[in-house]
Amino acid sequence: MASKTMTIAFTRGGIIPARHASGGKDTSVAPHEPVKVPEVYGKHLVADKFAYVPIKKKAAAKDGASGKAGVSTKPANASGAQGASDTDKGLDAVKSAVTEAEDALANAETDEAKAAAQTSLDAAIATLSDAEQALI
Repeated sequence: MASKTMTIAFTRGGIIPARHASGGKDTSVAPHEPVKVPEVYGKHLVADKFAYVPIKKKAAAKDGASGKAGVSTKPANASGAQGASDTDKGLDAVKSAVTEAEDALANAETDEAKAAAQTSLDAAIATLSDAEQALI
């Protein structure tokens, strides 16, 4: 049975463990290089700010001096209508991580669990804010 996947990119590079890599062995990933991982693992990395969901921005108008089109600081993971769909899915995944973190905080019973849940929630909110800023 195939599990759901999502595309992420590490902020500083990373290693996908063999159990999560498609090749069956540990895979080294360069910073900002899009890679598909199981959705649960990807959400965990995004919530902990090790990775983000890459979002494609529309190309800016050509720069008159150099003739080069504007380039996003985030890598592209699709194009056209599919890109918009992937952007919505990525934003939905980040919003879902915020909701899950809020639920974890609400259900935490010990002070230690509450502190850990609050840290995860803060990270998820920061990731959501970054994702929304990338769309502007």
